[in-house]
Amino acid sequence: MEIKSRYTDVNVDLSKNRYTKDVSIARDINAIQQSVLNIVLTSPGERAFQPNFGVGIYNLLFENVGPNLASDVAFRTQKQLEVYEDRVTFEEMTINTSNPFFLDIELRYTINTITDEPISQVVNLQIKKVR
Repeated sequence: MEIKSRYTDVNVDLSKNRYTKDVSIARDINAIQQSVLNIVLTSPGERAFQPNFGVGIYNLLFENVGPNLASDVAFRTQKQLEVYEDRVTFEEMTINTSNPFFLDIELRYTINTITDEPISQVVNLQIKKVR
């Protein structure tokens, strides 16, 4: 498997690299995954000068989540990834609402740019309702 592209980004937690004493770097798959998570977890209007950026998954905590809302969130996620993260292809998003205190979210996407072969990725999020 030949690597076509390399990506780097500052690690989102701004941790310090213990060897270089500089900010840690996310590379390749981790950099893309971090970007996808930023899109999903950011609420529209939260990012300065980009009022349409983000899915706003945390807004689900205050909604009655049903099949219509889950499909709407999946659609918004797909559109956001198409606009802001062209290195990936959205596959599927499922939201499990069986536990009333948690939202279990599974996001499947394919990375198209790092190697000749697409790389399938799955991100699992569990968002806890605090009240």
